[in-house]
Amino acid sequence: MKTQFFEDYAIGAARTSTGRTVTEADIVNFAALSWDTNPLHTDREFAAKTIFGERIAHGLLGIVIHSGLSQMLGIMEGTLLAFLGMTWEFLGPIRIGDTVHVVQRVKEMRETSKPDRGLITFEKELVNQRGEIVQKGTTTVLMARKETKGEAG
Repeated sequence: MKTQFFEDYAIGAARTSTGRTVTEADIVNFAALSWDTNPLHTDREFAAKTIFGERIAHGLLGIVIHSGLSQMLGIMEGTLLAFLGMTWEFLGPIRIGDTVHVVQRVKEMRETSKPDRGLITFEKELVNQRGEIVQKGTTTVLMARKETKGEAG
């Protein structure tokens, strides 16, 4: 995919990422990195007795995977200036072996007082292989704008 500047986006435009299968190793490594060793994620016997019936991925791991899948689209390479914020909902579990992908749509675009950048808010869905939206929300980023005549230096 080609890198895009602020002007290259349009409200409603959507992109879908490649898929990624969530593994037991992902969950174990995330637990070690985050120090979140909740038995729902790390204890097979405990998790078997929960409403999920098995260990599930950390909700925050889903956010991190969403971020990586979004980056893999390649459209913000070199034009993303800053990640400004997000809202997020956790709608269902991510299970070991689930393959998830991201669907992102441009929700809002705003110019800033500086001519070299603009704000974009994306609606995001993290979707599993069964078509279930397991997480969703919005992310807002600061994007570079194309140089206009007279601004090149």
